[in-house]
Amino acid sequence: MVGIDASIALAIWFPNVACSVPNGKERVEYLLELLELRNERILLPTPALSEILVRAGEAGVEFVNQIGRSSRFEALAIAAAKKAGGKAAGNATESWAKIKFDHQIVAICKIKRVRILYSDDPGLCNFASHSDLRTVRLADLPLRPEERGLFAGLENPTVHIGGNEETKQLTAESESSDPALD
Repeated sequence: MVGIDASIALAIWFPNVACSVPNGKERVEYLLELLELRNERILLPTPALSEILVRAGEAGVEFVNQIGRSSRFEALAIAAAKKAGGKAAGNATESWAKIKFDHQIVAICKIKRVRILYSDDPGLCNFASHSDLRTVRLADLPLRPEERGLFAGLENPTVHIGGNEETKQLTAESESSDPALD
């Protein structure tokens, strides 16, 4: 299971959301495709869900319905999430309410044994890292090979390695071993 925060979830469900990096929406779409190939479940902690609902306005009801119908996503509510590891890391410039939200998101992810938390929130990533939870930022997500311009328009190109006869076939399998997923 992997976790996402509001910054990633907004890029999934809201087409007009602005991303902090070039091709942010495409990166998230590709991540979802790779997670789908792995039959990976995606956790949306309740504090992140509430942030999305505040931003969604009237579209929030449909958003909750979509999550409820999906077998891939799990929204988890924990009334009193324990502080993850008792560590008090965070950004001193953030409000205490924001820091508490981050603590709850990390605690929920740790309770659910999330392997990776995908987030574009520097404060959340910092706290998660201090709590021994691996994070991947939006800018670190890979683009689809064709969006990178690598072998654009070619189907399963063969690459000649070195000066010998050894070749390697590039496929979706070789792409799915990206460090942002493992």
